[in-house]
Amino acid sequence: MTHTIDRRTLLFGTAAASLRALFPGRTEASERRDERTQPTSGTGPVREFKLMSRKHYEDPFWDVQVDVLVTGPDGQRMRVPTFWAGGSIWRWRFWDRQPGTYRFKTIASDTGNSGLHGVAGEFQIEAYSGNNPLYRHGPLRVSVNRRYLEAADGTPFLWLGDTWWMGLTKRLAWPDEFQTLAADRRRKGFTLIQLVAGLYPDMDSFDPRGANEAGFPWEPGYQRINPTWWDLADRRIKYLADVGLMPCIVGCWGYYLKKIGMEKMQAHWRTIIARWGAFPVVWCLAGEGSMPWYLSKHKGEERAELEEGWTEMARYVRRIDPFHRLITIHPSRSSRDVVRDPSVLDFEMVQTGHGDYRSIPNTLKTVAAAYRREPTMPVVEAEVCYEGIMQSCRQDIQRFMFWSTLLNGCCGFTYGANGIWQVINRTSRSVRRRMAGLGATRRGRKR
Repeated sequence: MTHTIDRRTLLFGTAAASLRALFPGRTEASERRDERTQPTSGTGPVREFKLMSRKHYEDPFWDVQVDVLVTGPDGQRMRVPTFWAGGSIWRWRFWDRQPGTYRFKTIASDTGNSGLHGVAGEFQIEAYSGNNPLYRHGPLRVSVNRRYLEAADGTPFLWLGDTWWMGLTKRLAWPDEFQTLAADRRRKGFTLIQLVAGLYPDMDSFDPRGANEAGFPWEPGYQRINPTWWDLADRRIKYLADVGLMPCIVGCWGYYLKKIGMEKMQAHWRTIIARWGAFPVVWCLAGEGSMPWYLSKHKGEERAELEEGWTEMARYVRRIDPFHRLITIHPSRSSRDVVRDPSVLDFEMVQTGHGDYRSIPNTLKTVAAAYRREPTMPVVEAEVCYEGIMQSCRQDIQRFMFWSTLLNGCCGFTYGANGIWQVINRTSRSVRRRMAGLGATRRGRKR
């Protein structure tokens, strides 16, 4: 008897085999519950410590800088940045998978301030015993063959992202809307959320649409950070990690580097690392990193400046991050084209269009080219065909883009829903309607 196989059966059979090859040892969902869709309990193991200045500073954010030298049970030393928490308070956060006794000593630029400099002590870290996969398996690293992402214990990680670029604004109300959306994404099998740290796309500085309940991440004129904005952002980042959704922190939209300058962008990123680096996160230096401000009259010149600037920023972030979180940058096309030296990145993101089926040729071409380029690094489809954009890109194109990118070498895929990424309306009814897109509903089935 002759058996025939139609193209759809062949496609999905090949896809399933490919995913099993990527994740050996995993059984079918019907035979084993997937930990990524199960609720996590308790809070994460990240520790926070407080320092109080014994001196008054006119401008504490700029006048003094404090780091903490931490020595682990194996003797390894880490220099952990602190963050100014307002007034005379500085704080620092820490987490490591290795249990045991940790010793620390603070180092301040003002060595005469005994409240900030030379403060010493020790603390204990217990082995994590909860059920949150982000903490149980540990932060991400690149696989040995540099094609995939995996946790610190070697567990494969499938990047199934969702796009909440403006998820730290008050338009996505805390706690109801934010937690409702997070629960929905967790239930559907998403593993990661991409969101921007306060300096957003499609708007200029201090646009009211970009505020949270405390205003903006910086004071007017970018004179210094606004600690209260960051405090409110903290609870959202921590919540995502606590429910098992890895935050991919996008520092800003790319054109802000030229707008505020290198010194202040480094201060912005130092604050991000000090506040969120201890959590299981991924760093994305900027969104559309080499794209100048929309109304710029010197785009060619500014694009070159941004490429140089973000290459320098990547080196800065790697140098001061004691937790060694993975680094990438969100591009207009390919991450490698945003920086002058691709070795500053751990993995590559691609963005391949929002033209519904018209975006298919460019998507396949870009992904295939990224997979072949040297040096070898994992490739993530980070933005393509937001569901509902221009009343198009519905569930059929979502399925096609997911499978075609993974079968051409991507190790991850980020979904986006028009109305969710920019939080177009902050009513709960609107959020619930937009999060019900069929493309997202089917995302979890693709594991």
